[in-house]
Amino acid sequence: MSITAPAMAHHLAASEMTPEAFAASSSAAAFAGAAAAGAVAVFDKLAALEVARRLEWDRRRMECQEAADPGESVKSFLGSWVECERSIRCGLFAMYTAAGMPTAASPETAASGSSISESMSNLSTSDSTPSTACTPTSLPDAVTVIAGLDAFTADILNMERSAASASYYLPTYDQKKCALLVASLRAEMDEARKVLLPKRKFAFSKKVSRTRTEPPTATAETASTANGTTAPSLSSTCHTATNSSSSSSSTAHQPSQPAADQSQGSAGTAGSTAAATAAAVEEPDSHSFQPNARDIALVQSGRGLMNVTDRVIVLSGEQLEGGEFVLLGLQRCSIYLLGRLTMLRISRLQDCKIFAGPITGPCFVDAAQRCTFVIASYQVRIHRAQHSDFYLRVRSKPIIEHSLRLRFAPYCLEDEGVQSRLAAHRLGVDVGLWCEVDDFGWIKAVQSPNWCVLPVGERLAGVRVPDVGQVGSVTAAV
Repeated sequence: MSITAPAMAHHLAASEMTPEAFAASSSAAAFAGAAAAGAVAVFDKLAALEVARRLEWDRRRMECQEAADPGESVKSFLGSWVECERSIRCGLFAMYTAAGMPTAASPETAASGSSISESMSNLSTSDSTPSTACTPTSLPDAVTVIAGLDAFTADILNMERSAASASYYLPTYDQKKCALLVASLRAEMDEARKVLLPKRKFAFSKKVSRTRTEPPTATAETASTANGTTAPSLSSTCHTATNSSSSSSSTAHQPSQPAADQSQGSAGTAGSTAAATAAAVEEPDSHSFQPNARDIALVQSGRGLMNVTDRVIVLSGEQLEGGEFVLLGLQRCSIYLLGRLTMLRISRLQDCKIFAGPITGPCFVDAAQRCTFVIASYQVRIHRAQHSDFYLRVRSKPIIEHSLRLRFAPYCLEDEGVQSRLAAHRLGVDVGLWCEVDDFGWIKAVQSPNWCVLPVGERLAGVRVPDVGQVGSVTAAV
């Protein structure tokens, strides 16, 4: 609407406003109107975006419901959990009631306070199955209680497994609540076992005291003499402890010295332990050597040496590249295996020197006596060996069993070809595991007496491969 000049003059005269003030007021009014119109447009746009977002959310929800697996329903899963929880609590309540023991709350009250039941209260229960009635049974015996508690424990385990299987479609909140419910049921089950199946109180049983007129050793000797037999285990165990046995037998008929009898008994026990260890180590010498069919096949195919005496044999890398190798029944031999092996098995060696490496697998040493081994292998396991020295470069801790007087030192074979092969098979660097020996026959925390570190002054210095010996055929008579 336009304003004429006379009207403007009349308005200015009436309001006593200057033309500049009137122009400023008109500009402010025009700006306020434009801002209001812009705000209305922004609100309309936001409302339209909100409607579009809701429609898109509804569309995606319908698509998810149509594509969802009927077995992946959160509602049905929680409903089954509520029923299982209620069944377990009803069973416990029935057991408590039948045993005449009061409970803190009824199963319905306990179940109604659980988090899963609270979650289910927000869902429709039109398709839920009726709950199991908690009817107390007759007075249960111990077998019935154990069977019932085991069944409830299995049900709790199945609940935990089902929650783990459904974790990919269960909300995080429901997963945490399921875990809390399982923990609660387990605690209740433990408490029920303590209440319904209490442990017997410990009490000392009454025994007839033994008279001190004759020591137990004398009684045992008298009984064995009367029967005309001697226990084989005692005779074999105490065979090496003759001094302690003779002293025990001489003082067995002196009732006035019980302390001496006890000390002799402890000495006999220590002697029997040492005798048992020695018997385990000496066992290979008491039987003839009988190799198995696999070892014989390896020897016949040129992958081993057997029953060789007083020989120096050097096998090149071309002859040994890859595969297994066996050394069986050698005496006073020096064997140089200058090639890569996947496994080396050594058995029944006496007074021999074995130089081998690299072995990209295990090395087994069994029943070796007075031998020297210079071996670079991924793993070394020693069984029934004695009076032998081992110069090792290994990638794992050496293991010994039933062995005596073994000494260990670092690998000492110095040859340009050997060192290059060791480096090519991840054995070029000594990681210091040669002295970290695990004795499977010694479980104490102190140092095992069956092995030690070889003194520096007694070690072999820079061993090199000899130029003499037999190179070629590796077969031996079986």
